[in-house]
Amino acid sequence: MQTNHITEMVGLEGFEVVDSAYEDSGDVPTATLRLDAKDEDGPWVCGNCAQLVETGYDRQRYDVLDLPYGQYKRTILNVPKVRVDCPDCGVRQQALSGIETNCGYTTRLKDEVVQACRGLRSLTDVAGNYPLSWHQVKAIDEWYVRNQGPKIDWTTIECIGIDEFSLRKNHEYATRVMDLTNPEDVRTIWVGRHRKAKTVEAFYEQMAINGADPGQLKAVCQDDWSPYKKATKQYAPQAQIVQDPFHLIRRMNTVMGSVRNRLKSD
Repeated sequence: MQTNHITEMVGLEGFEVVDSAYEDSGDVPTATLRLDAKDEDGPWVCGNCAQLVETGYDRQRYDVLDLPYGQYKRTILNVPKVRVDCPDCGVRQQALSGIETNCGYTTRLKDEVVQACRGLRSLTDVAGNYPLSWHQVKAIDEWYVRNQGPKIDWTTIECIGIDEFSLRKNHEYATRVMDLTNPEDVRTIWVGRHRKAKTVEAFYEQMAINGADPGQLKAVCQDDWSPYKKATKQYAPQAQIVQDPFHLIRRMNTVMGSVRNRLKSD
Protein backbone atom coordinates (compact mmCIF):
# COMPACT_ATOMS: atom_id res chain seq x y z
CA MET A 1 0.00 0.00 0.00
CA GLN A 2 1.37 3.39 -0.96
CA THR A 3 1.50 5.77 1.97
CA ASN A 4 3.13 8.84 0.44
CA HIS A 5 -0.21 10.64 0.03
CA ILE A 6 -1.08 9.87 3.67
CA THR A 7 2.31 11.25 4.74
CA GLU A 8 1.45 14.49 2.92
CA MET A 9 -1.99 14.53 4.55
CA VAL A 10 -0.53 14.10 8.04
CA GLY A 11 2.11 16.74 7.32
CA LEU A 12 4.23 15.99 10.39
CA GLU A 13 7.65 17.50 9.77
CA GLY A 14 10.47 14.94 9.72
CA PHE A 15 8.19 11.87 9.68
CA GLU A 16 6.65 9.56 7.11
CA VAL A 17 3.78 7.09 7.33
CA VAL A 18 5.09 3.54 6.96
CA ASP A 19 1.96 1.54 7.80
CA SER A 20 -1.74 2.01 8.46
CA ALA A 21 -4.62 0.04 9.98
CA TYR A 22 -8.36 0.74 10.00
CA GLU A 23 -11.04 -0.45 12.43
CA ASP A 24 -14.71 -0.08 11.49
CA SER A 25 -16.38 -2.50 13.88
CA GLY A 26 -16.11 -0.52 17.13
CA ASP A 27 -18.22 2.36 18.41
CA VAL A 28 -15.79 4.89 16.92
CA PRO A 29 -14.22 4.11 13.50
CA THR A 30 -10.46 4.40 14.02
CA ALA A 31 -7.49 4.87 11.71
CA THR A 32 -4.07 4.08 13.16
CA LEU A 33 -1.08 5.42 11.23
CA ARG A 34 2.43 4.28 12.10
CA LEU A 35 5.13 6.89 11.47
CA ASP A 36 8.91 6.64 11.42
CA ALA A 37 11.44 9.46 11.56
CA LYS A 38 13.15 10.23 8.25
CA ASP A 39 16.39 10.96 10.10
CA GLU A 40 17.06 9.03 13.31
CA ASP A 41 20.53 10.44 14.02
CA GLY A 42 19.57 13.78 15.58
CA PRO A 43 20.14 16.39 16.80
CA TRP A 44 16.87 16.61 18.70
CA VAL A 45 15.00 19.41 20.46
CA CYS A 46 14.64 19.18 24.24
CA GLY A 47 10.95 19.22 25.18
CA ASN A 48 11.67 21.27 28.30
CA CYS A 49 14.09 24.04 27.27
CA ALA A 50 13.90 23.76 23.43
CA GLN A 51 17.67 23.66 22.90
CA LEU A 52 19.25 21.30 20.40
CA VAL A 53 20.66 18.13 21.99
CA GLU A 54 23.15 15.81 20.30
CA THR A 55 22.82 12.87 22.72
CA GLY A 56 19.84 10.52 22.71
CA TYR A 57 18.98 8.42 25.75
CA ASP A 58 16.52 5.94 24.23
CA ARG A 59 13.55 5.81 21.82
CA GLN A 60 9.92 4.92 22.63
CA ARG A 61 6.69 4.97 20.64
CA TYR A 62 3.60 6.98 21.63
CA ASP A 63 0.04 7.32 20.36
CA VAL A 64 -1.06 10.86 19.47
CA LEU A 65 -4.58 11.92 18.45
CA ASP A 66 -4.99 13.80 15.17
CA LEU A 67 -7.85 15.29 13.14
CA PRO A 68 -10.48 12.85 11.83
CA TYR A 69 -9.40 11.15 8.61
CA GLY A 70 -12.25 10.62 6.15
CA GLN A 71 -14.85 8.35 7.75
CA TYR A 72 -12.58 7.64 10.71
CA LYS A 73 -13.55 9.89 13.59
CA ARG A 74 -10.52 8.87 15.65
CA THR A 75 -7.11 9.09 14.00
CA ILE A 76 -4.15 7.79 15.99
CA LEU A 77 -0.60 8.64 14.99
CA ASN A 78 1.88 6.15 16.40
CA VAL A 79 5.14 8.11 16.50
CA PRO A 80 8.63 7.43 17.89
CA LYS A 81 10.04 9.91 20.39
CA VAL A 82 13.64 10.09 21.52
CA ARG A 83 14.36 10.77 25.16
CA VAL A 84 17.24 13.19 24.98
CA ASP A 85 20.05 13.64 27.49
CA CYS A 86 19.86 17.41 27.82
CA PRO A 87 22.92 18.99 29.54
CA ASP A 88 20.66 21.48 31.37
CA CYS A 89 17.46 19.51 32.01
CA GLY A 90 18.62 15.92 32.20
CA VAL A 91 16.67 13.14 30.46
CA ARG A 92 13.63 14.64 28.71
CA GLN A 93 11.34 13.78 25.82
CA GLN A 94 12.18 15.41 22.53
CA ALA A 95 9.84 18.12 21.28
CA LEU A 96 8.16 17.38 17.95
CA SER A 97 6.94 20.05 15.58
CA GLY A 98 3.16 19.74 15.19
CA ILE A 99 2.58 17.72 18.39
CA GLU A 100 1.64 19.33 21.69
CA THR A 101 4.19 18.42 24.38
CA ASN A 102 2.78 16.07 27.04
CA CYS A 103 -0.79 16.48 25.74
CA GLY A 104 -1.33 13.48 23.46
CA TYR A 105 -2.74 15.36 20.47
CA THR A 106 -1.50 17.31 17.46
CA THR A 107 -1.29 21.09 17.24
CA ARG A 108 -3.71 21.22 14.32
CA LEU A 109 -6.30 19.23 16.29
CA LYS A 110 -5.94 21.73 19.15
CA ASP A 111 -6.28 24.66 16.73
CA GLU A 112 -9.49 23.28 15.24
CA VAL A 113 -10.96 22.67 18.71
CA VAL A 114 -10.09 26.28 19.62
CA GLN A 115 -12.10 27.52 16.63
CA ALA A 116 -15.02 25.24 17.45
CA CYS A 117 -15.10 26.60 21.00
CA ARG A 118 -15.34 30.17 19.73
CA GLY A 119 -18.86 29.55 18.45
CA LEU A 120 -22.06 29.29 20.46
CA ARG A 121 -21.49 25.61 21.17
CA SER A 122 -21.12 23.81 24.46
CA LEU A 123 -17.89 22.04 25.34
CA THR A 124 -19.87 18.78 25.32
CA ASP A 125 -20.92 19.39 21.69
CA VAL A 126 -17.33 20.11 20.66
CA ALA A 127 -16.00 17.03 22.46
CA GLY A 128 -18.61 14.93 20.65
CA ASN A 129 -17.11 15.86 17.30
CA TYR A 130 -13.50 15.04 18.13
CA PRO A 131 -11.63 12.12 19.71
CA LEU A 132 -11.16 14.14 22.90
CA SER A 133 -12.75 14.07 26.32
CA TRP A 134 -14.78 16.96 27.71
CA HIS A 135 -11.93 17.74 30.10
CA GLN A 136 -9.39 17.92 27.25
CA VAL A 137 -11.63 20.31 25.29
CA LYS A 138 -12.11 22.45 28.40
CA ALA A 139 -8.34 22.58 28.96
CA ILE A 140 -7.78 23.68 25.35
CA ASP A 141 -10.46 26.38 25.63
CA GLU A 142 -9.01 27.70 28.90
CA TRP A 143 -5.50 27.73 27.40
CA TYR A 144 -6.73 29.89 24.54
CA VAL A 145 -8.60 32.31 26.79
CA ARG A 146 -5.60 32.76 29.09
CA ASN A 147 -2.77 32.83 26.56
CA GLN A 148 -3.87 33.36 22.98
CA GLY A 149 -7.17 35.18 22.96
CA PRO A 150 -7.35 38.72 21.59
CA LYS A 151 -7.09 41.54 24.10
CA ILE A 152 -10.48 42.40 25.52
CA ASP A 153 -11.68 46.00 25.50
CA TRP A 154 -14.06 45.78 28.43
CA THR A 155 -15.42 49.29 27.80
CA THR A 156 -17.13 48.14 24.58
CA ILE A 157 -19.04 45.20 26.10
CA GLU A 158 -22.79 45.78 25.97
CA CYS A 159 -24.28 42.27 25.98
CA ILE A 160 -23.09 39.24 27.93
CA GLY A 161 -24.15 35.63 28.41
CA ILE A 162 -23.86 33.88 31.78
CA ASP A 163 -24.06 30.11 32.06
CA GLU A 164 -22.84 27.34 34.33
CA PHE A 165 -20.98 24.18 33.35
CA SER A 166 -20.23 21.04 35.28
CA LEU A 167 -16.69 20.48 36.53
CA ARG A 168 -17.35 16.92 37.62
CA LYS A 169 -20.08 14.77 39.09
CA ASN A 170 -21.83 15.53 42.40
CA HIS A 171 -22.98 18.94 41.24
CA GLU A 172 -19.69 20.82 41.21
CA TYR A 173 -20.08 23.75 38.86
CA ALA A 174 -18.27 26.75 37.46
CA THR A 175 -19.61 29.86 35.72
CA ARG A 176 -18.64 31.15 32.29
CA VAL A 177 -19.31 34.68 31.01
CA MET A 178 -19.28 35.36 27.26
CA ASP A 179 -19.19 38.63 25.35
CA LEU A 180 -22.23 38.58 23.02
CA THR A 181 -21.93 42.19 21.85
CA ASN A 182 -20.79 41.13 18.39
CA PRO A 183 -22.53 37.93 17.16
CA GLU A 184 -19.66 37.47 14.70
CA ASP A 185 -17.10 37.34 17.53
CA VAL A 186 -18.59 35.56 20.53
CA ARG A 187 -15.90 34.69 23.07
CA THR A 188 -15.43 33.64 26.66
CA ILE A 189 -14.13 36.54 28.73
CA TRP A 190 -14.28 35.25 32.30
CA VAL A 191 -14.57 31.97 34.22
CA GLY A 192 -15.27 31.61 37.94
CA ARG A 193 -15.73 28.67 40.29
CA HIS A 194 -19.21 27.78 41.60
CA ARG A 195 -22.54 29.18 40.39
CA LYS A 196 -23.41 31.43 43.29
CA ALA A 197 -24.42 35.07 43.40
CA LYS A 198 -20.92 35.87 44.67
CA THR A 199 -19.48 34.21 41.56
CA VAL A 200 -21.28 36.63 39.22
CA GLU A 201 -20.64 39.53 41.60
CA ALA A 202 -16.92 38.81 41.19
CA PHE A 203 -17.31 39.19 37.42
CA TYR A 204 -19.05 42.56 37.73
CA GLU A 205 -16.30 43.72 40.08
CA GLN A 206 -13.76 42.52 37.52
CA MET A 207 -15.40 44.83 34.96
CA ALA A 208 -14.60 47.80 37.20
CA ILE A 209 -11.02 46.60 37.65
CA ASN A 210 -10.68 46.58 33.85
CA GLY A 211 -11.95 50.14 33.47
CA ALA A 212 -15.54 49.27 32.58
CA ASP A 213 -18.86 49.69 34.36
CA PRO A 214 -21.71 47.16 34.73
CA GLY A 215 -23.96 50.12 34.00
CA GLN A 216 -22.89 49.97 30.34
CA LEU A 217 -24.57 46.58 29.85
CA LYS A 218 -27.76 46.61 27.80
CA ALA A 219 -28.65 42.91 27.98
CA VAL A 220 -27.68 39.84 29.99
CA CYS A 221 -28.56 36.40 28.62
CA GLN A 222 -28.95 33.83 31.39
CA ASP A 223 -31.28 31.15 32.74
CA ASP A 224 -33.68 31.42 35.68
CA TRP A 225 -31.05 30.53 38.28
CA SER A 226 -31.93 32.99 41.05
CA PRO A 227 -28.36 33.70 42.30
CA TYR A 228 -27.41 34.89 38.79
CA LYS A 229 -30.49 37.12 38.62
CA LYS A 230 -29.82 38.52 42.09
CA ALA A 231 -26.27 39.57 41.20
CA THR A 232 -27.31 41.08 37.85
CA LYS A 233 -30.17 43.10 39.34
CA GLN A 234 -27.82 44.42 42.00
CA TYR A 235 -24.92 45.43 39.73
CA ALA A 236 -26.64 46.05 36.37
CA PRO A 237 -30.31 46.84 37.11
CA GLN A 238 -30.66 48.69 33.80
CA ALA A 239 -29.76 45.60 31.74
CA GLN A 240 -32.53 43.59 30.12
CA ILE A 241 -32.39 40.00 31.35
CA VAL A 242 -32.95 37.66 28.40
CA GLN A 243 -33.76 33.97 28.68
CA ASP A 244 -31.02 31.85 27.11
CA PRO A 245 -32.14 29.81 24.06
CA PHE A 246 -31.61 26.36 25.62
CA HIS A 247 -33.85 26.96 28.62
CA LEU A 248 -36.39 28.91 26.56
CA ILE A 249 -36.82 26.03 24.11
CA ARG A 250 -37.01 23.52 26.98
CA ARG A 251 -39.75 25.58 28.60
CA MET A 252 -41.66 25.83 25.31
CA ASN A 253 -41.42 22.07 24.85
CA THR A 254 -42.78 21.54 28.36
CA VAL A 255 -45.76 23.79 27.62
CA MET A 256 -46.39 22.12 24.26
CA GLY A 257 -46.26 18.73 25.92
CA SER A 258 -48.86 19.80 28.46
CA VAL A 259 -51.13 21.10 25.68
CA ARG A 260 -50.81 17.83 23.74
CA ASN A 261 -51.68 15.77 26.79
CA ARG A 262 -54.70 17.95 27.52
CA LEU A 263 -55.92 17.67 23.91
CA LYS A 264 -55.54 13.89 24.02
CA SER A 265 -57.56 13.65 27.24
CA ASP A 266 -60.31 15.82 25.74
